[in-house]
Amino acid sequence: MAKAANQASGVVLSPALTAAMRDELPSVAREVVAAVIAGVPAYKTALSARMRATIQQAVQFSLAGFVELVAAVMAGGTPPLPIELSEEGS
Repeated sequence: MAKAANQASGVVLSPALTAAMRDELPSVAREVVAAVIAGVPAYKTALSARMRATIQQAVQFSLAGFVELVAAVMAGGTPPLPIELSEEGS
């Protein structure tokens, strides 16, 4: 079913593209956190450098989980369960 949906949408997520996306996750996480802080000015002074780094790691972990889920579905496999993804991150 996933393969049929992928063909219908024309979307292809090759292993090379998946790897490239993973490589960009740290910078994407930084940009996401920066955008949230820019959108909520009170966060600029409320978040310490340590807290910002922790949030960036959480964003990166979440995005990595999303990439893994999409890659598994695009490959026609069974997506990992959330607990499997969290065990990878710990």
